[in-house]
Amino acid sequence: MRLIIALFVFGVFFFTHEGGGLLSTVPAHAQSKSYGCFKISNATSVRIRRKPYLWSKTLAFAQRGQKVVKNRRFCSIRGTWCRVRKGKISGWVGKKFLKKTSC
Repeated sequence: MRLIIALFVFGVFFFTHEGGGLLSTVPAHAQSKSYGCFKISNATSVRIRRKPYLWSKTLAFAQRGQKVVKNRRFCSIRGTWCRVRKGKISGWVGKKFLKKTSC
């Protein structure tokens, strides 16, 4: 029987005694899933960050009016950061900069 312990630290990861490491719980098909399109608003440009923190590394910028795709159903625990995808780049953007639009 496989032992699985769930750890909750800004996401869900599993530790297994067989694998001896951390494995992402997001399956490959779910990473490309879309939960709607959003336009960047309320700023000239926003940073797409690696993690949902202000001090996290910036992966890319999105300009006002550009579309991004939300790729998680819910935003962060406190609801201030949303996971989005812009082209091949996937990261976090402040929710206050996103405005729902059609894809």
